[in-house]
Amino acid sequence: MKNKRDDELMRLVKKKHRPALEELYDRYIKLVYSFGFKFTNGNEDKTKEIVQLVFLKLWTTTSSYDPLKGSFTNWLLTVTRNVCVDFIRKDSIHAQNNPQMDPS
Repeated sequence: MKNKRDDELMRLVKKKHRPALEELYDRYIKLVYSFGFKFTNGNEDKTKEIVQLVFLKLWTTTSSYDPLKGSFTNWLLTVTRNVCVDFIRKDSIHAQNNPQMDPS
């Protein structure tokens, strides 16, 4: 898998070829993690959830990367940003619907 380009790996991922997803994970985990870490202001637990959601999205998405529209890295960062925004929205809605009891 290491000799395959990112677009080739994504085509294999769409066919549910797990080693292709594992290769993309190995290539981009640091990038996705660091983006999520900055987005969550250093919250490691939220960052780990975001990383899982990003790679799950790559595995389950019906959309696909088109190399004619730009680099894979930029596409992946866009996916990551969208996952981060959705995650933070859901997290804030959950916090609004379940306010912490004030012990005082």
